[in-house]
Amino acid sequence: MAYLMKKVVFLTMLFGVMTIAAVCVSAQKVNVALNKSAIQSSDYDRNVFPASKAVNGITTGTGNDFTHTKDGTGNWWQVDLGEVYNIDEIVVWNRVDSCCWNRLQNFYVMVSETPITDNDTNAFSGPSSFGSNFPNIKIVKRGKGRWIRIFTVNGTMALSLAEVQVFGKPVGGAAVVSDSPATTISIQANEIAFSPDGRTIASVGNDRTVRMWDTTTGTNVKTMSGHAGVAGLTSVAFSPDGRTLASGGVGGIILWNAASGAKIKTLSEGESGVWVDLAFSPDGK
Repeated sequence: MAYLMKKVVFLTMLFGVMTIAAVCVSAQKVNVALNKSAIQSSDYDRNVFPASKAVNGITTGTGNDFTHTKDGTGNWWQVDLGEVYNIDEIVVWNRVDSCCWNRLQNFYVMVSETPITDNDTNAFSGPSSFGSNFPNIKIVKRGKGRWIRIFTVNGTMALSLAEVQVFGKPVGGAAVVSDSPATTISIQANEIAFSPDGRTIASVGNDRTVRMWDTTTGTNVKTMSGHAGVAGLTSVAFSPDGRTLASGGVGGIILWNAASGAKIKTLSEGESGVWVDLAFSPDGK
């Protein structure tokens, strides 16, 4: 997976007191679809809603910042990554205007090492549908491909996408994708984190809950509540030993027992604090 450096929240323990330092760096995934060549099945208005709007790095889904095909059956959008990638995650962002967010229903995601010529429901992921509370769907699954296609079935409405992000590493890098069957987990969330052993995914979203997912079965095994306020959660992280989970958003951070789901401690910075990212110190303290 390709990476760049960014600022994160760092948790440390000093004389038994949890403190927060927000000036350390860690790795962040890079979107390999950004500014790549994109096409779509038809253009409602190529000058205003071109296929490239879904790979321009803007995820808001408001104004005119989304793609738009004409009405019809089998509408699709596609991006060429330029080379074959070992893919770990695909994030599909929807338009959020009250008019048309609900158009993106029963959509499939295809991943292929060769040019895609037809829609095929025996796909990388799907069918998936958007609700009104989440701007994106994260598809956590390993695969290999150069061409990514999103298409809809069972409808004649136009296809619109705010952004499509693809996270992975060029084939030939350190990460190797297994040919064994993989589990698809479609998660509506603002952020996710893998446990150190890779068996669990934690997700946080706009409903202010923390959800735990089994990566083998794809099932939601635990849901934790406790964050106050009305704003969604934006960050989540496991401790290095996998025993503790941290979640944060507007107003503070909560530490959870990852095994039981019990709340361990609340670290509050007031309603003005927004925790965009979280990380534990190497010793987990």
